[in-house]
Amino acid sequence: MAAPAKIARKSEGPPLRPLAKSSFSRATTDSWGRVQVYSDHSARAVLLPDGTTQNTYNLLSSLGADGPKAIHAIHGTGGKYFVMPGAKIFALVGANSATIGGYLQLSLMD
Repeated sequence: MAAPAKIARKSEGPPLRPLAKSSFSRATTDSWGRVQVYSDHSARAVLLPDGTTQNTYNLLSSLGADGPKAIHAIHGTGGKYFVMPGAKIFALVGANSATIGGYLQLSLMD
């Protein structure tokens, strides 16, 4: 029996990173929605209190050699956030600042 023929695939940029985790989340801004967490970024599609929707894409970066390995930084709208991903929870906390201090987003992972 002959080996199956290889299927040629058209390359359209780098391959997508596999989805690490998916969840529903709620934030202190009364927004809620779906979060997808990858090894190097997160994406969130939410419904805001006024009925509009919003999509965000955040690159996760390390805190460097002095920072905890399990905590990542996001430099997003309004300032810096800290992300703590876990097996069953994804927490995003706003840094201590006038614009985002007190922000908390909790996501229960599927």
